[in-house]
Amino acid sequence: MIFDYTIVMFVFSLACFLYWYFLKNKMRTIDDKERLYKLQSSATIFLFLFIFVFSVSCVRSFYIEIYKIPSSSMRPKLKPGDFVLVKKSEYGFRNPLTGHRVFGDKKPKHGDVAVFRHPGDKNIVYIKRIIGLPEDRIIISDGQVYLNGKSISIFKDRVIESESINDFSYDINFDASDNGSTFYIIPENKYFVMGDNRGNSSDSRDWGYLSEDLLLGKAFYLAFNISENGISFKGERIDTPSGKGLVDVIGDLYVDIDDQITSKNELTSSNEELSVEEVPIVIDDEVIDIQNINPQDLIPD
Repeated sequence: MIFDYTIVMFVFSLACFLYWYFLKNKMRTIDDKERLYKLQSSATIFLFLFIFVFSVSCVRSFYIEIYKIPSSSMRPKLKPGDFVLVKKSEYGFRNPLTGHRVFGDKKPKHGDVAVFRHPGDKNIVYIKRIIGLPEDRIIISDGQVYLNGKSISIFKDRVIESESINDFSYDINFDASDNGSTFYIIPENKYFVMGDNRGNSSDSRDWGYLSEDLLLGKAFYLAFNISENGISFKGERIDTPSGKGLVDVIGDLYVDIDDQITSKNELTSSNEELSVEEVPIVIDDEVIDIQNINPQDLIPD
């Protein structure tokens, strides 16, 4: 079982309910009007605390929660001190204590910014971008990422500035020191995640694949930032190319109660950007066919 504040909130709300029930029964034996009034006031307070804390804990556990970005691994989009809203129901409703899915069959998609528990320490929460889904084939060669035979890197002035997967693009901080080539075939129920700040991110390149049962939700809205300069409101979607405002977020949350949200944004590219296309992958003067790679030849982690 993983400890977090969810347990504390549920226990506190249960204690408030039990004490309210105790006061309610005690009032039946009180004849003194002044004392009865004091007990009624106390009972009302504890009933309100129960309803409030229980409601907040349910929303936080099953639907939406706010997280603070602690590091620069997701620059340039997300910076230290940013607070993002995370939709806990995006990948199905899960038991908040065990992490096991209760119901719902929605799966992560390429490009999602996912929040999850670290495979090595489940008390640590990470946020990274999902690059590879189960059965995907990935090659990372000199910092350039190839997904199922296609380069997802977008160049500007011969430098990788962003990536595009399935008509969804996002900026990255390219790591010019990333030399060499690595191969991956993503196993079933596993995901390959990377930080957008490629030179300053601990991710699947270091500790391996992410198990599906460690997913907590999908980050979808950048709310505000708290830094030495104070609080600055952001109000920007992080799961669409152009971003949307708060009204759109509330509307999407309402729609998502009954149906799955489908993004209506289309990718726009500048004339200076190179289009994503299938390119041959050459490593050590040998052309690699990613579709027919022997899994035995791959680096497992």
